[in-house]
Amino acid sequence: MTENELRQKVVSTALAWLGTQANTTKHLEMLAIYNAQRPLPRGWKMKVTDFWCAAFVSTVSLQLGLRDIMPTECGCPGMVRLYQKIGRWVEDDAYIPSPADVIFYDWQDSATNYATTDNIGHPDHVGIVLDCDGQNMTIIEGNCDTTLFLGRCDLETNKKISERLGKFTATVRNRSESHGRQGSWSE
Repeated sequence: MTENELRQKVVSTALAWLGTQANTTKHLEMLAIYNAQRPLPRGWKMKVTDFWCAAFVSTVSLQLGLRDIMPTECGCPGMVRLYQKIGRWVEDDAYIPSPADVIFYDWQDSATNYATTDNIGHPDHVGIVLDCDGQNMTIIEGNCDTTLFLGRCDLETNKKISERLGKFTATVRNRSESHGRQGSWSE
């Protein structure tokens, strides 16, 4: 299988989860796949009340047997460390995401000029790039107001939140806000 074919498998597997909502049969199926892996990352068994964006990305990896290049983790900071450890971390403003790239977000990044300032904060959220044309990208994310979300935005807007990518996972983003139970928003 070529790299492009594998990337497309990541994208199609991620899209199969689109519309998954917390505490539904599909969400429980996702958590069951995540919790079946051994060893469990940090020994943590995911519960329906846990934030699940990293578990979503991990589930896609587990379904495709890609744990060696798409590490699994129950939280964003741990997932970042794993990408760094295996040499699949990119922090480069010129990098154009590809389908299947994993993208991390920091909601509290306080930079005033996102084009010239690196995000050095704590990663709060993760998603998978579905498409990027060099100007705009589309991203699929779990746990966006407790629903699997598909968004789209321009690359410059996306830089506002994230300067960090785990290679070989796709991200595409749109800006939308939700003031639901968990008060989340996405780009």
